[in-house]
Amino acid sequence: MPLSLVWHGWDAIGRENVTRGLGLAYGIPVSVIADPGQADVLLALDSDLLDSAPGHLSHARAFAARRNPVNSTMNRLYAVEPTPSLTGVAADHRFIATPAMMNEVIGRLSARLLQNEAPSGGPDWLAPLAADLRAHHGRAFVHLGPDYPPEAQAAVLAMNEALGGRGKVFSIAESPLYQPAVPTSTLKALMDDMECGAVQALLILDVNPASQSPRFAAALKHVSTSIALADRPHETALAAQWHVPLAHAMEEWGDARGHDGTVALIQPQAMPLYGGMNALSALHACLGQPLRPAMDMVRETWRDQLPSPRDWHDALATGVITGTASRLVDVPLRQVAMRVASPAPSPRTPPGPVLLLRPDPYLWDGRGANNPWLQELPRPLSKVVWDNPLLIPPDMAQAMNLRNGDRVILTCGTTRTQLPVWIQPGQATGCVVGLLGWGRRHAGETGSNVGCDLYPFSEAEGSVRIEAARGDSISVPSTEHHATLIDATPSDVARRGTLAQFHDRPDFLVEAPTPQDTLYRREPDAPVAWGMSIDLNACIGCNACVTACQVENNIPVVGRDEVLRQREMHWLRIDRFYEGTEYAPDTFFQPMLCMHCEQAPCETVCPVGATTHDSEGLNVMVYNRCIGTKFCSNNCPYKVRRFNYFAFAATESRPAISRNPDVSVRARGVMEKCTFCVQRIAQARIAADRDETGEHVVTACQAACPTRAISFGDINDPNAEVTRRKASPLTYAALPEQGTHPRVTYEGRILNRNPAIPS
Repeated sequence: MPLSLVWHGWDAIGRENVTRGLGLAYGIPVSVIADPGQADVLLALDSDLLDSAPGHLSHARAFAARRNPVNSTMNRLYAVEPTPSLTGVAADHRFIATPAMMNEVIGRLSARLLQNEAPSGGPDWLAPLAADLRAHHGRAFVHLGPDYPPEAQAAVLAMNEALGGRGKVFSIAESPLYQPAVPTSTLKALMDDMECGAVQALLILDVNPASQSPRFAAALKHVSTSIALADRPHETALAAQWHVPLAHAMEEWGDARGHDGTVALIQPQAMPLYGGMNALSALHACLGQPLRPAMDMVRETWRDQLPSPRDWHDALATGVITGTASRLVDVPLRQVAMRVASPAPSPRTPPGPVLLLRPDPYLWDGRGANNPWLQELPRPLSKVVWDNPLLIPPDMAQAMNLRNGDRVILTCGTTRTQLPVWIQPGQATGCVVGLLGWGRRHAGETGSNVGCDLYPFSEAEGSVRIEAARGDSISVPSTEHHATLIDATPSDVARRGTLAQFHDRPDFLVEAPTPQDTLYRREPDAPVAWGMSIDLNACIGCNACVTACQVENNIPVVGRDEVLRQREMHWLRIDRFYEGTEYAPDTFFQPMLCMHCEQAPCETVCPVGATTHDSEGLNVMVYNRCIGTKFCSNNCPYKVRRFNYFAFAATESRPAISRNPDVSVRARGVMEKCTFCVQRIAQARIAADRDETGEHVVTACQAACPTRAISFGDINDPNAEVTRRKASPLTYAALPEQGTHPRVTYEGRILNRNPAIPS
């Protein structure tokens, strides 16, 4: 019998439902390219539009560009979801629904939008929501998350077509996914073949199914020859007969397609450290072809689009090949999408808890588990680090008398585990959420045996049961060290209001300054005055700025135990505020960093002048002077200073070459804080002197922000973006009663509420 070669495509956190829904709706492989910036009304149904969907960075930037009423006409975002997400937090109206209720919402909404029906029943907010979508025909868009079946995906596609958004807020284009001549098979089919001995040899390319599918490791024992191409000896590499070291993505050439099909060229950022093989060479070796440099293969692949050396050079300089975006297709919606557009309502009260398995926002499917920066990055809402407790709603916590850190036994069929809980305000009744990507056995020095492995529950069958475990609770590390703020009155720190209030009086969030006499304030006397403005309308709480700051400034990782002692070192944090009840709160994010106060209370109490002011308005640290009294931290009203209790940098398992050479590595016993990236200011000044151009400084947090929420520059320059932002009627200073005159100001958040929906 002749041997055949079968390609199996698989991803632990896949979007197969979306792909199949597109095929059901249009009959051919296509993709939806959305432009949220063109939508006046958006509806996010358990959506990942702003945080993890293909193109989410582009979507977040386009969406945020329409959120500040000073700069543009505001859009309106509705969110319906069972557990809080970044998309839901950014919404003007967030409605809580269980997965069963989500099916009913999709069915009733499709009846209203596709069949022009107004069925009785359903939540009271559904009718005005549907009316708002229909009132913005051609400027409305609905997005459904990937956890819902293809029929529901097709229903939402039919709604978008009925709302007239094609060619305006979304386009249908050829799928950027590779379409082989023979359709790819699934992991389940592969494991069936492995278990019955039908697989003679298996080549595993840069995936880790042994960690993410409990059945795979056992099935692999039935394969006579198995080869894993992996960047480290992880679970699958150790289970395979052969492990071929894979070169890091930053060490080799390659190519990739974006969500819109545009080809990006992957260029090596460093010489290979350990001599691994790249995937291109491995595939050519399997075909019996001689090994060739990966750059030659990439260049040959795109020779038709880049025929000349100049074209190749320009593509490398820009990083993408122009003109390679997927072609738009004029394919009609199939009638079958209209017929399946009304899923039957499901019962609102399931027999037991509903377990939702979601990827960790930073570790994702577990591939980032060995990265200590990601382990110690606070989760946007829970602020938990170094662990993945089971997220439970407040009513379940009250019914079972559970507190944060209490252990529970989670059971589904024959699958059983024990893990701590964390109470998540705003989560649907009867829903519990488990984050995947944790509990890996062979992730590396940092990520092994951290957290709880919940992948077995993805293949478990049966009802879910939760019961309190015997024994003491455990301390779950979190960077939120005080009780969660649940208050009916708006916070004065993270100010917000409604669009109606803004139209009535644009500066309603700003208090009239009270003159204060002082002996300490030094008026700025340099030609340059550095300042920052942060737009709370654009911030989605993704924490990209926090990680960028850590990488840029050599901020050390302290580990689980030190976080429990409140010794985390992040110079920048994203505060999260709740307003309302714990069952359905409004959530707000606010980046908080050193304010670089013109009248800085930290400076007056330092006995050795380690923290001082320069003529350009920077509150600077002289580390060699610092003797660690911590007086400055005690006197800081914003609590943004960090004390280096131990030689954290010396204990980090990382080579010196991985640090930023332009920033000093601090020793034990000194106070640290944001410096406004003073090293970048110095570099910009050198470049300006050399090139005889104006200074243009971009801080690390500003460069990483996907929504352009942060503006930085010279506030003495009337043409600077930061100057324009500070002139906004929404601009205010945090804690103005302290009289610190901070150089960091905020633009208050405005919510575009629908007056037809009661608050």
